[in-house]
Amino acid sequence: MVQPIYSFTAGGPWNKILDANSTATSFATWATIANMVATATGIIDVSINNRKKPNMVEALFFGTDAADETFNVRIGAFDPSSDETHHIGRQIAVLAATLGAAIGLASSLVDENQFFADTLDFTSGDPLARIISPGDDTVASFMFDARGAEFIRFEFDRVLAAECNGLWRYVS
Repeated sequence: MVQPIYSFTAGGPWNKILDANSTATSFATWATIANMVATATGIIDVSINNRKKPNMVEALFFGTDAADETFNVRIGAFDPSSDETHHIGRQIAVLAATLGAAIGLASSLVDENQFFADTLDFTSGDPLARIISPGDDTVASFMFDARGAEFIRFEFDRVLAAECNGLWRYVS
């Protein structure tokens, strides 16, 4: 598949997806219509200063245990409905992640006991999303068009990893 070519001028700061790493062993049942609350686990309000919503979001993933452990990530985008209470969701992607040998740094968003994913495999979702998956112990990334969504939801299924999480940022 031909990957689209993107040109970006700026990226926002990296933010941790979850405050505490996930130990979930499966995804929740997908709800197309939901009442999204930014304080819920894994739900991120991607609006910038509550005004502008970015088109592109980039994510990196990491976990604990050891290199070559695996986990899955499901990403969805949610837009407000006209009733001003509910949001309509669409799945962006389901990814299979494999941890590499690259680790974080003490006292940072990703510490020295956490391994970055170096391989991301696209299981399902938007075929225009971009995966950079070197598989050589350098950090893999996933970039997708949020299409102006108000909320992005990240869910994790740890499979073999002990814990998993990620970082996100907007890109313009």
